[in-house]
Amino acid sequence: MEAARRARTEIVREAEIAEKLGDAAPRLNAGDLHEWVWGGARSLWTSGPYREAVRAAATTVNARTQTKVGRRDVAETALFNEVFSLDAPTQDRPRLRVFPDDGSQTYKSMHPRRARLR
Repeated sequence: MEAARRARTEIVREAEIAEKLGDAAPRLNAGDLHEWVWGGARSLWTSGPYREAVRAAATTVNARTQTKVGRRDVAETALFNEVFSLDAPTQDRPRLRVFPDDGSQTYKSMHPRRARLR
């Protein structure tokens, strides 16, 4: 009898339970992604091979970043560690900034110090 009452309560309060205890992860519209990401993934994603779509997006972002900073000698993790480094830029090693340095911890965490990466 107790099990039946619990089941009935769960059914009646399903929406409330889902709202309070369910997965509250944000929903993301792929079309809202940066054009480099979605542009690289769109055709594969819509046809279903999701792993390949994610790989294509990463490859596109890597290639576009290399082009943006004029660097073909470094790629992937090393590329992003270098371009977002807080080290001073040089002629052959430009830097990218997500936003201007406001002295915040957020800025520092988004732009790694070179020494920290070794």
